[in-house]
Amino acid sequence: MAPTNHSVNFMLLLVVLLTTASLLLPPTQGFAAAARKKKNNNKNGGGGGSKNNKKASSTASTTRGFAAPPPTLDQTLASFRTRLPDNDDPATVPCPCGIYGTSYAECCQPYHLGELQCTTPLSVLQTRYSAFTYRLIGHIIATTHPNCREYMDDKIAWANSLNKNGMFDSFDFVGLQVLKEEQEHQQKDEEHSGLDPNVAYIDFQVTLRGRSSTTANTATITNDAVVVAGKETVVQERSQFLKDTATGVWTYSGGDVRSQVQGLEDTQLNT
Repeated sequence: MAPTNHSVNFMLLLVVLLTTASLLLPPTQGFAAAARKKKNNNKNGGGGGSKNNKKASSTASTTRGFAAPPPTLDQTLASFRTRLPDNDDPATVPCPCGIYGTSYAECCQPYHLGELQCTTPLSVLQTRYSAFTYRLIGHIIATTHPNCREYMDDKIAWANSLNKNGMFDSFDFVGLQVLKEEQEHQQKDEEHSGLDPNVAYIDFQVTLRGRSSTTANTATITNDAVVVAGKETVVQERSQFLKDTATGVWTYSGGDVRSQVQGLEDTQLNT
């Protein structure tokens, strides 16, 4: 049966509607596809800039993860205050040890600078005394034998400990007096015939004076000892020194305080 005019008109209308729809849809679909492509490119690192940004972000994050390196021993020592004379020429300043009556530059300074090594027990004692006087912690560490009870493998922790508690900051160093030097091989009698020639002892005394404070004669407490400003205290000690047979260098290995000064019975200068 032939289609009626109504049927033909309906079919034509349907074709027109479908054609119009097909013409309108592609731009919308094209935008969506472009958006999906852009999204996929970003996700997969496409486009170069996105990948570089991701890499830069990762690098920045990694960099932030690294902490600053810890200070070295030299840096730690350099951060400590000293008691070196201000604006004085070492060649004109008398050496604190007073052993030879010469200047600091001619006596203990070369040892403190590492230019000379302690090749005698006496040089260990005098340079350590001067190092305590001037608060040179590095020399105290460098001249301490590993056998010493105060020796620490962690040199930075040791330096910090000395800086906090071990440099006699409540005292001025007045003088050093050597009482007796003795090396074991110098003891000739049969009783001591087997003693080690690489061991030596020095008996000495140190005079300390309590540091001045804002109020004269005010007593202060330091390391369980009463320190009176301006009052002098004498500490006697018998120290042991050991020689490194490979290098010929002597170091301090221990001390026995003989004085019975109230409050300072256990104080050892060379620790």
